[in-house]
Amino acid sequence: MFISPMLLHKIDKPLDSNDYVSEPKMDGFRLIFSNIEEKKLYTRHKTDVTTRFPELLNLDIPKGTVLDG
Repeated sequence: MFISPMLLHKIDKPLDSNDYVSEPKMDGFRLIFSNIEEKKLYTRHKTDVTTRFPELLNLDIPKGTVLDG
């Protein structure tokens, strides 16, 4: 089951407030691990990439969990 992730938004000027937390954008894969119906891995564009990362399917993640990272 695919759940749409939050995406980055560009801002015009730097944040000058302690009300927000930010982190640098790093290049690489952004994966959504879904263990709702079965263990599946998706990109943010809904591409199923489960077969590219078979080692992640062996993780003991509880049923009903969705991880975005």
